[in-house]
Amino acid sequence: MLYNDGYYEEALEPWFKVLQYDGNYRRAFLGISAAYLVQENYEGSMKYAKLADSPYRYNRAFEGYRQEWLAAHYKLVTAVVILLVIAGFALAWWRKKYYKRSAEYDITHAGPVREEE
Repeated sequence: MLYNDGYYEEALEPWFKVLQYDGNYRRAFLGISAAYLVQENYEGSMKYAKLADSPYRYNRAFEGYRQEWLAAHYKLVTAVVILLVIAGFALAWWRKKYYKRSAEYDITHAGPVREEE
C-alpha cells in the first residue's frame, strides 16, 4: 500500500521484513526492485529484478543504468569513437600507399602467371 501511494522509501522496509520470513518471495523482490527503480538506484533495481526473474523490470533498470553510465563517460566514448574512425582512415591510406599486390601472381589462379608463347 505504501508503494502505491508513492512512499517508495517507506515501502522498502516492509519488503525487507517479508524477505526475512521468506527469502524467496518473488513479490518482495519485485517490490524492492520497483522502489529502487523509482529512486533511480538502478544497480539495486537490477539486482532485485534478477532475483525476481523479471526481465521487463531488469531491462528498465538496465536502461537507466546505461543512460547514467553514458552521461558520466560521454567524453571518453566520443574520444574513442573519433580515434577509431581516424585509425580506420589512416589504415586505409597506409594500405593504399604501401601495400601493393605482387604483379607476379594472378589472383584468379593458384600459381604464377605464365605468358603465352
